[in-house]
Amino acid sequence: MQEHPYGWLSLLPPLVAIALAMLTRRVLLSLTVGIFAGVAVVCQGDPLQTLVVGIRDHLWPALINPDKLHVFAFTMLLGAMIGVVNRCGGMQGLVNLVAPLAKTRRRGQVTVWFLGLFVFFDDYANTLLLGKTLQPLTDRLKISREKLAYLVDSTAAPVAGLALISTWVAIEIDYINLGLEQLETTPEVKASTLFLASIPYRFYVWGALLLVPIIALSGRDFGPMRLAEKDALDGGLPNPHHGNAAEIDDPTLPEPETPARWWNAVIPVLTTVVAVIYFLYQSGKDPEAESQTLQEIIGNADSYTALLWGALTGLLSAFALVMLQWGLMPMHELGTAAWNGALKMTPALAILWLAGALSGITGGDANPSDSELEAQRSMQLAESLQWSKWHIEQLQITEWDAETISNLMGQLEARGIPRQALTNMLIESGASEAILAQVSTEESPLAEAEDDYPYRAYRLYTGIFLNQAFGQRIPGWIMPTMVFCLAGFIAFSTGTSWGTMALVMPLSIPLAAGAMSGGFDAESPLLLCVIGSVLAGAIFGDHCSPISDTTVLSSQASGCNHIAHVNTQMPYALSVAAITILLGTLPVGLGLAWWVCLPLQILGLGILIWRFGKQT
Repeated sequence: MQEHPYGWLSLLPPLVAIALAMLTRRVLLSLTVGIFAGVAVVCQGDPLQTLVVGIRDHLWPALINPDKLHVFAFTMLLGAMIGVVNRCGGMQGLVNLVAPLAKTRRRGQVTVWFLGLFVFFDDYANTLLLGKTLQPLTDRLKISREKLAYLVDSTAAPVAGLALISTWVAIEIDYINLGLEQLETTPEVKASTLFLASIPYRFYVWGALLLVPIIALSGRDFGPMRLAEKDALDGGLPNPHHGNAAEIDDPTLPEPETPARWWNAVIPVLTTVVAVIYFLYQSGKDPEAESQTLQEIIGNADSYTALLWGALTGLLSAFALVMLQWGLMPMHELGTAAWNGALKMTPALAILWLAGALSGITGGDANPSDSELEAQRSMQLAESLQWSKWHIEQLQITEWDAETISNLMGQLEARGIPRQALTNMLIESGASEAILAQVSTEESPLAEAEDDYPYRAYRLYTGIFLNQAFGQRIPGWIMPTMVFCLAGFIAFSTGTSWGTMALVMPLSIPLAAGAMSGGFDAESPLLLCVIGSVLAGAIFGDHCSPISDTTVLSSQASGCNHIAHVNTQMPYALSVAAITILLGTLPVGLGLAWWVCLPLQILGLGILIWRFGKQT
């Protein structure tokens, strides 16, 4: 096994990013600092070279990557469609359509849950639309604002994270791909295939979604939520004990006079779903193959392109509907609505961009091609020679003795410059050939280390180090639970699920791969459960965090005091997480199949509510 050139320093970028994100709760700043911390390591602390390499070799390539551009475009187009659908009153019409079905408290809660499942394409749209539009309905049924906030928050991110057509799917697939890039050799498996295969292993997400109807149908609550429900039944709404809720000024919400027509929401969403399925099928189908399963077709499909064309088709259908309904919305407002919807996606795109750059500095193929390796070496050698000449000039050496030459040669060899190139450079600078010949007879330990791991090209090979250091030391059975807890903790501290996925996924996949005794296996339950645990754990932490954007939006849109929402939701989220570990990640790690764990988890949730919940 080759000696790793950076060792523990290869962990610096993600550790710096994670720690800083927890301290500052500013994910964009944290990712940026983590990137340049890693670049500083490979550039040996040279500030100018760190800046140049960081921008040229990592930030810029991550921005113009074709797959990244597809993800950016898809997310912006879907955000634009959501903005138009919201502004033209489509979601309000859908709510008005189903509202008459909610005649009791139980039916009202189930209705909110059902609508939350329908608005699967975006978590922001889910919370803002349902929270704001369902307030009159839940107030009439004396459902507390805390309960409404919990209902919309518990369906928003979970359903968007699971849906095959959402603002999340392309980004989640991309994060999985970032993890695959950290492996010593790139496996012949698509990230989209692993995304689909990991869906059953996202135990917390399933638990959070299923707990809502269990609570609604049973009529039972526990903890602070039960007290909030009793207050709502006894004292009316909004709850006087919890203060006034903040109002939201959202440019994508419809004007009061806008007609509410449900088909303006249903048709664009269905059009997007149908279009994505069509393009997935067309791009994945092999005309020369005698027979293909649906899984094979989807696995071979160009998911990025299919999502892009699907989102564009959905946006165009939303435009067409508005234009066919003369007077529904002025044409200049149509473009504004689309623009405002797209702008809401920009923070997520910035996280995705920086996450890609962070993955670039921590990555590195342990088996690059000869041409790639030669190009990397040539580029680094040219830059090192240029820096070394400048460094020698700055030293202004007047007396070239053996000690001075030896020390200087050691410093320059650390930058990967061959001995002969160093000799020629020092002769040009005034060093004696006789003294150089004497120094050159001594072997440099730095040169030996350089030759032992030759492919350095401004990357840290973090995944390789993790495999070497921990792959065989951390028991495989504990990895899904460990990853779930880590992702949950980071998401809780930072308030972002996407940022957490970006930080944890590139580290988790190499760890899972290193624990596989028989080599990388794309169908391994351990690997799929680790991927599912990262995605689910990020949602869990985000679900609990008081600084999470979806938590804040859920409380604001529902007219609920923010702290009251956090306090009433927390016991439910922690309960689901505990059951997730006991009946999900741990059993799978020990060899139990997911299709056994999921029913056990549902049973556990039912027992939990029956044992601790009480009628309100």
